[in-house]
Amino acid sequence: MALNLVAKIHPVVLFGIVDSFERRNEGAARVIGTLLGVYDKGVVEITNCFGVPHTESEDEVAVDLDFAKNMYDLHKKVNVSEVIVGWYATGHDITEQSVLIHEYYTREATQPIHLTVDTTLQNGRMGIKAFISTSMGVPGKTNGTDRKSVV
Repeated sequence: MALNLVAKIHPVVLFGIVDSFERRNEGAARVIGTLLGVYDKGVVEITNCFGVPHTESEDEVAVDLDFAKNMYDLHKKVNVSEVIVGWYATGHDITEQSVLIHEYYTREATQPIHLTVDTTLQNGRMGIKAFISTSMGVPGKTNGTDRKSVV
């Protein structure tokens, strides 16, 4: 997957994310979910999504991975061409818990997109950003990851 990846987000995806945020459990600061779509020549078209139950605190995050797998399996029965292309989270920050969640999606997609949707409407608008992670480091030494913005 190229670093100059272009992401196209269908409006239904944004509606789904906002809907899951509005229906979130009381006390939940944000919602997360799986992004579905198709890859085509450096372009990822994000066509659908579903929320994934989770709980998080400053120290840890617990994601209902069985729910995510079951939802994806059910979705594949109706939309055969769509694959997991990444995940979303509401809010404008990438947190330590986001890194753990991203590790899971790295096992589910080749180069998962992390979409952040700021539902607080800072500056009077909904901020939407997409990121991919890239490896960095010295060969043979400890490697890390860096986040690159997607257009």
